Amino acid sequence: MSYDLLLARIKERLDATAMSERKACITADVGLNTIRHIRARGHAPKPANLQKLAVALGVSPSYFLDAAAGDEPMQRD
Repeated sequence: MSYDLLLARIKERLDATAMSERKACITADVGLNTIRHIRARGHAPKPANLQKLAVALGVSPSYFLDAAAGDEPMQRD
């Protein structure tokens, strides 16, 4: 499964918050390589980790969860 939409949303939020992947993972209290593993290895992210990343990056969890599931909500919160 491809996580292109999810990765695009994560990148958009990283850019908007001026956070590195590492800083976002630390802030979210998830593994330091969580985002990298999604991007480089295509690993399926755990929903709990996506929720934590969403909060750390200032969006509703559904913004990332829907993208991971392949759904595209009408707008981000």
